[in-house]
Amino acid sequence: MKRFYTDQPSWVDKAGKIYAALELIKASERRNPNALTLRRHGRISAIHSTTAIEGNRLDLDAAVLAALALNGRLTRPDLAAALGKTPRTVERSLAKLKAAGRLRRVGSAKTGIWEVIP
Repeated sequence: MKRFYTDQPSWVDKAGKIYAALELIKASERRNPNALTLRRHGRISAIHSTTAIEGNRLDLDAAVLAALALNGRLTRPDLAAALGKTPRTVERSLAKLKAAGRLRRVGSAKTGIWEVIP
């Protein structure tokens, strides 16, 4: 019977590193059960804070463009949470920006990124 695994030292080392990283995540979750949620919230808060300049809110289209310029991999729900809007409102804004030629989607709907056109 053929083996379905390898015992090459490089793969054993990689598996060990992955295991160590998973143990760090588990330890972090034991200390704080909401650790991963808080990290995600921190990313969204960072994007949210960049949409305001000295307390003056940007209009929705400018906020969407600013957020996508920082991270083109944001999803519609992440954008909605970051901007304090509903996903449908963000979807309408994205459609308007695409129609105006200010934004385009590069790649597939699942793994693509948003590209801001200057």
